[in-house]
Amino acid sequence: MNTRKREPIIKSLMDNDVYKATMMQAVWFLYSNLKVEYNFTNRSQTPFPKGFAAELRWQIKQMGKLRFTEEELNYLSTCPDLAFFKPEFLGQLRDFQLDPNDVIITEVDNGIKIAIRGLWYKTILWEVPILAIISELFYQMTGQPADMEVFQSNLERKVSKMTAAGCRFVEFGTRRRYSQAILEKVVVY
Repeated sequence: MNTRKREPIIKSLMDNDVYKATMMQAVWFLYSNLKVEYNFTNRSQTPFPKGFAAELRWQIKQMGKLRFTEEELNYLSTCPDLAFFKPEFLGQLRDFQLDPNDVIITEVDNGIKIAIRGLWYKTILWEVPILAIISELFYQMTGQPADMEVFQSNLERKVSKMTAAGCRFVEFGTRRRYSQAILEKVVVY
């Protein structure tokens, strides 16, 4: 494992895909008592480095300390593109916190199993940040550097093709990011 400073990867509940918040609102209004379970599937069978589960647990625990800030709540209530959020829903976000006890992480050989269990509206915001943490933590712990030349070239090529085709597009790479810093470069580009 690389020597690195231990700090939270996710620093805001807004570090998520916006559709998760829209789904959370629908679930809060329509299925507030429905219990669910999500399970992580390691489709590529990627082996995780020793100590990964413990680091992931620490990251999850840090997320349990996060709350929506007044600035974030104001953004959600005033952004014209997000005008579909209802005041009652935004009001309940003021006291919202994720509960790390909803996330069960089990180490299996070189892999991990993750289950998220609880009320749907209280667990719905876990998926994207946990996947982002897994991705980012994996790269941190294995020391795999990002190839910025390849990254920039691929980004320029893809954006150029999509723009030339008249496409409008939305970023959905949060869950698969190398790092927050690189993701910000994609969004700004």
